[in-house]
Amino acid sequence: MLKINFRTNIIALILTSLFLVYISPSANAEPSTILGTTGDEPIGITIDSLGNIYTANGASNNVSKITPQGVSTTLGTTGANPFGITIDSSGNIYTSNTGADTVSKITPQGVSTTLGTTGAQPVGITIDSSGNIYTANNVDNTVTKITPQGVSTTLGTTGANPFG
Repeated sequence: MLKINFRTNIIALILTSLFLVYISPSANAEPSTILGTTGDEPIGITIDSLGNIYTANGASNNVSKITPQGVSTTLGTTGANPFGITIDSSGNIYTSNTGADTVSKITPQGVSTTLGTTGAQPVGITIDSSGNIYTANNVDNTVTKITPQGVSTTLGTTGANPFG
């Protein structure tokens, strides 16, 4: 998985190696640089406005935070098998947990809670300006909306196996 940070640098998430790699987009490309370590099987990645990188670690059921200085920490725990990850304007992290059919919320202080339930095997996750979370549910081909208060509703069906 790739992500572009706020300075248009490319960040590559290497699933089998437990670290993130910086890739320069310039014509005179620098060698790749290891940015920091993650938990087991990092699958999802997001970047905040300060350049902190967050990964959803599918096998260790947690979220890693890597600062621009390369300091790696575990921010908080998630439900089983987090896949997708997103961040709101207050710095709260949300993960779609494919093994639990839930969404986890982790505050900037590392407090983890289950925000709500989803359809079967949520993979894609996003947030709107009102703080509502939406998941694309891969097995039952639905989209779930979860309000900031944790109320879950199915919005509708999709084509086969929505991914994100």
